[in-house]
Amino acid sequence: MKHWICFPLMSALIAAASASAQTPLPVSIDGAGTADFLSAVPTDFAPFNATGMINFRGESLPYELTSADVGGVMITDPGPPLVADFSNSVPVTFSSTAPGDGSQISLNYQGVVTLTPVSATEFTAEFVADFTPIAGTGAGLFDGVVGGSFEMTAVVSQPFVPKLDPSQVDGYSLDIPFTWMTTGGANDVFQVVPEPATAWLALVGAVAAARRRRAA
Repeated sequence: MKHWICFPLMSALIAAASASAQTPLPVSIDGAGTADFLSAVPTDFAPFNATGMINFRGESLPYELTSADVGGVMITDPGPPLVADFSNSVPVTFSSTAPGDGSQISLNYQGVVTLTPVSATEFTAEFVADFTPIAGTGAGLFDGVVGGSFEMTAVVSQPFVPKLDPSQVDGYSLDIPFTWMTTGGANDVFQVVPEPATAWLALVGAVAAARRRRAA
């Protein structure tokens, strides 16, 4: 009976060991893409796409975004330059495009955009956002990611005309190109928990060490 009681206890201990053994691992990303449009309307969210490289766990993977949008703009300083908060409404999902590789992970973000006027109607922009992974969405290379964050900076250097009114159907730029990359340095990390087998070995080692101490 004592052995049967031990199994749930051991499972709980393994889960606790895994949760407490989170390891920060560096992550870096670069790439380029296009936004369908960019809007100053708080209720607007524009889909965007990107491709590039993501570096994690000593590997470099080509990626594409299979889900992403940008919007929810709330102006905090009318400027110039205009400064506003922004965020996403759907998860941003990085999916590997390497043949046969199913690695992917989804994230949420929030950040600050600076819009610099270059004419009466056109702007350039710099978006700086903190991305946080959604626990449980990692697969393949990103399996075991439960936390962390990284900073991304996206630059729109080609002047564009933003959407300014909810009823506006034309007169604003479409397919706006941008480049982006991680810019948080040492703070750009994913928190990773070990594989269950690793946690099990760590627990067995701890139990063995405790027994040796008692025997000494």
